[in-house]
Amino acid sequence: MKRFACVAAVCLVATLGTGVRSAHAQAAPAADSQMYAEINFGPTLGHKSDAFVGGEFGYRLTENP
Repeated sequence: MKRFACVAAVCLVATLGTGVRSAHAQAAPAADSQMYAEINFGPTLGHKSDAFVGGEFGYRLTENP
């Protein structure tokens, strides 16, 4: 399990480092939508459970000024 965590950390740093080389200016932001959804999942290292799953959903009731 420790070997997997080390390999995962190295892969994460390599993935994040790849994007640094090709940085560009940001485009104009799009209009905010009324709804959003998010889901998360992944391993739990060092615990008896082997994975986690989470989610979130939201809806805007009022407009931003």
